[in-house]
Amino acid sequence: MPFINVKVTKELSSANKEELKASLAKAAAVIGKAETWVMVNIEDKQDIWLGGKKKESAAYLSAELVGECDEKNSLAFSKAICDVMESTLSIPSDSVYLVIKPVEGFHWGWNKQTF
Repeated sequence: MPFINVKVTKELSSANKEELKASLAKAAAVIGKAETWVMVNIEDKQDIWLGGKKKESAAYLSAELVGECDEKNSLAFSKAICDVMESTLSIPSDSVYLVIKPVEGFHWGWNKQTF
């Protein structure tokens, strides 16, 4: 189960959010995560600064994943996420920041149990 939290500088329509959510779920497939288990939160109109300068077009994503994600899969996932942000929101890869956080299944609760 991945939880992908997205913060973008742009204002998004409901249609933009739906497209982004669907595209992120497909991107999770590169690390073996099924779309039915992908949870997404989208926060638009965020202020993002880098090096003291406000970014006009940028995104910060945090992906918490049940289980491990090795270096090869992390790289593939990062590329897939950057591709999604470029194709759906026209945010260039050099303005997309992603943190991948593996979480052990017993630290993630759902439905009165843990994974």
